[in-house]
Amino acid sequence: MITQLKKILIISFLFFLACKKREDISTLRYTTRTTHIYKENLSFDYYKPKKPNDFTIIYIHGGGFSKGKKDSKEIIQLAEDFGKNGYATISISYRLGLKGFNDNCKISASDKIRAFDIASKDIYNSINYILQNRHKLHINTDKIFISGISAGAEAILNLFYLIEEKTISQEIKFKGVISRSGAIRSLNCLDKIDIPLQLFHGTKDSIVPYDVGFHRNCIETEPGYLKLFGSKAIANHLKKSDKPYYLITLKNGDHGMKAFSYYDYVKECLLFLNSVRLNTFNKQIEKYYN
Repeated sequence: MITQLKKILIISFLFFLACKKREDISTLRYTTRTTHIYKENLSFDYYKPKKPNDFTIIYIHGGGFSKGKKDSKEIIQLAEDFGKNGYATISISYRLGLKGFNDNCKISASDKIRAFDIASKDIYNSINYILQNRHKLHINTDKIFISGISAGAEAILNLFYLIEEKTISQEIKFKGVISRSGAIRSLNCLDKIDIPLQLFHGTKDSIVPYDVGFHRNCIETEPGYLKLFGSKAIANHLKKSDKPYYLITLKNGDHGMKAFSYYDYVKECLLFLNSVRLNTFNKQIEKYYN
């Protein structure tokens, strides 16, 4: 009888611990997530903070325009950390123009540019949806940042190129841009667009050049030979134009900036976001991590 009672008590205690653990996890959630279709089979996840500061970050995932998803573990964690600080996050899906391709130097430069443009236009369409539904979503469209990593960063920087070419509307205004391991096809478009930029990049990136180089290090005789201007080249251009920027360089860092801690990444993002939000971002900042 006593043994049976002990078993019941132990099971009850373990059940209590399991419930307590689930409760503790739930209290660590700083956002609520909803999913919205913005065009055909394309959607975005909206992470709304429990204590919002009225600013929203649109986040574009990476994956070489051939893979990647809007709801990866890393993006969910990032959205929670931004939400903890009052920022809403919108993580979008977009068409993968290079899906199924393996060798980026055998893909033609024109196919790469087409993939950039397709992704940029999907971002544009998602923003239009947000603009049209801003009241329902409770989003202040004058307080939107946009951020991307790798292909996502290339897509948001390419968005400026399309605006400069007048391929898409110039009505979209951003409070700031965060690019990690991204590059752009031309620096000229930056002259007409006055938006605070934060740039992350590793000096030994062999996929997207840190300074001026060629996508995937393709050589001139290969179809995928495409000149790009990376974070350092963008910063140098902005420096000459006397425009503010925030460049974070990881010395000897690769494309994924693996040696750059997640903690430092979030910390630097928040320093930039908060300074723009409080209208104190007016410097040319360059930081180096080893």
